[in-house]
Amino acid sequence: MRIRKPTHSRNKARRISPLAGVDYAALSRKAKFVGSPVHKSVHTWLGNPQLIPKANRSICPEQWRTEKDRKMLEKQLKKAINDGKVSAMHLGGFPKQVWCRIEGRVYEGFLIEQGQGTYKGYPLDQEECPPGL
Repeated sequence: MRIRKPTHSRNKARRISPLAGVDYAALSRKAKFVGSPVHKSVHTWLGNPQLIPKANRSICPEQWRTEKDRKMLEKQLKKAINDGKVSAMHLGGFPKQVWCRIEGRVYEGFLIEQGQGTYKGYPLDQEECPPGL
């Protein structure tokens, strides 16, 4: 499946801005990667895809299908939070956005349940990446 290029940028103000005094090591231990079926084009740990085509929605790599893959993505999420690769905006104590690089590509983790620290993620185009990543 071909990924369509966004006609407009998603969130133009991406900045790595960890807040002073936040225990990111503790937050990283609580964070969970759950994903989202609307970013999947194949069957995954979430079940059948519920792909909702939009010009500004990225599709997750098809090779990430299993629970083992989800755990690898969660490990990357936790490392990024622990390393302070986070946005200044926090909701329910968790950073709204988290960034990491996997296999040379930058991914954004996006907080979907504040109180539980659950995230979904998606690849970014190079021009969407926060400076310094």
